[in-house]
Amino acid sequence: MALRKNKGAPVREACIDDSSLNLLLVIVAVILLFSIMLSAYFTVALISREDVPERNDNDTPASADGDYPFYEENITVDLPPVSEALHTIDAETIYSEYAIVIDATENEIVASLRGNQPINPASLTKVMTLIVVVENLKSSSSLDEVLTIEHGQDQHSGFGFKPGDKLTVRDLLYASILLSDGVACLTLADYIAGSEANFVMLMNEKVQELGLKNTFFKNCTGLYQEGHQSTCRDMGIIMAYAIQNRLCASVLSTKSFPLSDNYMPETGNTYTLWHQMLVQQMEDKGVKLKNGTIIGAKSGYTEENTSGRCLITHVKGKNNHDYIIVTAKAPTGDPYKDEKWLPATKDLVALCDEYVK
Repeated sequence: MALRKNKGAPVREACIDDSSLNLLLVIVAVILLFSIMLSAYFTVALISREDVPERNDNDTPASADGDYPFYEENITVDLPPVSEALHTIDAETIYSEYAIVIDATENEIVASLRGNQPINPASLTKVMTLIVVVENLKSSSSLDEVLTIEHGQDQHSGFGFKPGDKLTVRDLLYASILLSDGVACLTLADYIAGSEANFVMLMNEKVQELGLKNTFFKNCTGLYQEGHQSTCRDMGIIMAYAIQNRLCASVLSTKSFPLSDNYMPETGNTYTLWHQMLVQQMEDKGVKLKNGTIIGAKSGYTEENTSGRCLITHVKGKNNHDYIIVTAKAPTGDPYKDEKWLPATKDLVALCDEYVK
């Protein structure tokens, strides 16, 4: 039956009842609110990233998954306190204000002069940097991984690497020790831990692992920084630990190292690094020991008088024992610049001749 239309009533071809209208309004409101929230999210995210530098290959830490082939277990250094040193070094017989002679084979302190008092270790710091890098390389092939230099020289001594240079991890390891290159250390720190700050945390974790009570690192290069400190005893333990790791010992004792072809390949030249202490300050200047042979070394120096010239040396005695000699705060400056041997080198010879067997 057909519906009847009321005469004179308006006809609505399409209509929306009140409930449908309310539902439509709710949907529109939800969409509008969601759009506002989404816009706000991206705005905040954009603002929060304004001060965050873009990540690059060197910002990414080495993978946690790996074999870590250069980490050697069962390396221990069980050194007694300085109070148990067999001898006290006469302060009048050496230039350095702090010194220690350690028989690492017997784990005993042969002689000490303020061996447990705080020093600024300067570039002796790089021995710990070497240890942490080597132990955190995830595979043997890591040594051949090519990294791009991003740090400028600033206050760092060394070979003169500049941003954009490409070198292998192996290149940078040798540069950090042979030439005390700070840029090499910073690049390796980025590679291993993502940043120097993260890497320094690993350094201080190693300090705790070795039971060192008087050492705290604030950077990986040894540049002067308030609170960055160690002692001759602690640095001796670090060196005694390093020489038991085959790769660390090899780097510390290498006299020359040719950089890979990745470095400035357009020149067609081979660049060779020479150990600035073993070769330039010792071998070239005729340094010889009466009772031993110099195996490895790392020097340190800062302009601040808290450090002076520092030296840490691995010596093999005639008795086939491994000795570690650490000296700190040897004098610098004009009175010594024309002398054949630096005061720190003279102290090494004097201490070895007296205490190494």
